[in-house]
Amino acid sequence: MIVNLIVGGVTVLMLVFVLVWFFFPATRNWFERPKHRFMETERLMDDKKQPN
Repeated sequence: MIVNLIVGGVTVLMLVFVLVWFFFPATRNWFERPKHRFMETERLMDDKKQPN
């Protein structure tokens, strides 16, 4: 029973996030900011590893 509530709750939350992302394009930058921050950090680390 509790597992069904947890799975249902997470499903509802994900559906809400997807709908907000789809219907409000201005929020996409906020949603995707962690991904872009991670990618920038990876790029900086790769640049440091490159021999000069």
